[in-house]
Amino acid sequence: MEKKKPVVARPYNCVVACTTCKTLCPVDALEFPDKEYMQNIIKEYKILVKAKEKLKEHGLIE
Repeated sequence: MEKKKPVVARPYNCVVACTTCKTLCPVDALEFPDKEYMQNIIKEYKILVKAKEKLKEHGLIE
């Protein structure tokens, strides 16, 4: 808790699209955007295209 709000203790240990913490929360304190909203954001900001470009830059994919 920080300033009376819950925060993710180890955000870099989170897995993309995982919602297990919400399922396990005993007081239902977590919310995630719905799938359709996230798909629109991914398309609008071309997140997958940018991620692929970064992977190529670092030689992780061809």
